[in-house]
Amino acid sequence: MTAAAKPGTSWLPKLITAAAALALLWLAFTLWSAGQPLLAVALLALGGCALWVYGTAQSVAWKYLFPGVVGMLLFVAFPLLYTVQIGFTNYSSSNLLEEGRARAYLLDQSVVDEARAWPYTLHAESDGRFRIRLTAPLGATGEALLSPPLPAAAAAAVPGVIKMQPQGTQALGAAMSLRDVVARRHLLQPLRLSVAGNDLRYAGLREFGVIEPLWVSQAGDALKQTSSGQTFKPNRSTGFFESVSGERIQPGFKVNIGFANYSRMLLDADFRGPFVSIFIWTVLFAGLTVVFSTALGMTLAVLLEWQGLSHRTLYRTLLFLPYAVPGFISILVFKGLFNQNFGEINGILHSLL
Repeated sequence: MTAAAKPGTSWLPKLITAAAALALLWLAFTLWSAGQPLLAVALLALGGCALWVYGTAQSVAWKYLFPGVVGMLLFVAFPLLYTVQIGFTNYSSSNLLEEGRARAYLLDQSVVDEARAWPYTLHAESDGRFRIRLTAPLGATGEALLSPPLPAAAAAAVPGVIKMQPQGTQALGAAMSLRDVVARRHLLQPLRLSVAGNDLRYAGLREFGVIEPLWVSQAGDALKQTSSGQTFKPNRSTGFFESVSGERIQPGFKVNIGFANYSRMLLDADFRGPFVSIFIWTVLFAGLTVVFSTALGMTLAVLLEWQGLSHRTLYRTLLFLPYAVPGFISILVFKGLFNQNFGEINGILHSLL
C-alpha cells in the first residue's frame, strides 16, 4: 500500500492548507485594520497564489518556480515600482509623513507653563502608599499642598482629578530619593492634580505644571499656533501647513506633485548640469563595463582553449575560484589584505621602501 493510500493521511494536507488560509486571512485583516490596505491586498494575493500552488495538485514545475518568481517580484520589481512612485511625490527629509501623522505630531507638542510649575516631593506612608507634596512655584508664596495617600500599584491608580489640600500641621516622613521617584514615574504620569482651578500634569522628575499645547485643531484641517494665534492650513500642492503670509511649519507631509521633480531636474540649471554629467557617466560606465568584460572574457576563453598552452587546467581553476568563493568572504579577505596597520599589502610595500 502506497503512502497516498494509507488511511487517515488524506485529511492532513487539507487541514494544513485550511490552517494556512486562516492564518493568511488573519494577517491580511490585521494589516487592513492597521491602515495598510495595499499591503493587506498584496499579502492576500501572494498568499492565495502560494496556497493555490502548494495546496492543490497543480504542475510540479510551479512548485519550484514560485519561490523564484516571488523573490523577483519582492526584490526587483517592487523596489523599481516604489522608486518610480516616489519620484512623483515631494518625498524628502522634511516630507516623510502622511498628512494625518504630521498633524498628529504637531498636536502632540506641548510646553510647560513655568509660571505655574509646582515643584514636588514624594513621601512614603507606613502602609506602602505615598503622598505628593507641592510647594509654591518659583517667585510665588503660599502654603505647601498635599495629596491624599496614593496606591503604589498602577492597577489601583486613582482615577480622575486629585484635589490637593493644604498640608497644615500634618507631619511627613523624609522625601523619597530621586531613584524612588523614577521608580514611581509610571504612577505619576497619568495623574491630574487640581490646584486653584489649574489642572496640573506630570512635567518631569521635579515638578507638576500646567501643560499648554503648542497647536490646536481648527475647522477645515487647519492648525492654530497658540503662542501667536496664527492659523496654518494644509497646502496639498506643496505638502506643508502654511499661514496666510506663506510661512511654513515642519514637518511637512507627502503629496503627489506630478512631474515637478523631473521638470526641475531638466529646467533648473543647478540640477541640470550635475544630472547630465552623472547620467552620461553612468551610461558610459555601464556600456564600457559590458564591452570590456565581454572582450576580456572572450579573449581568456579563446586563450584557455588553445591546445598548445601549458597548465591550462591550473589557469582555468584560478579563474574559476572567484566564482566559487562567496562575495562576502572575498570582501573580508581583501579587507584584511589592505588593512593599513596589519595588512599584507602595506607590509610588502613598506618592506620595498
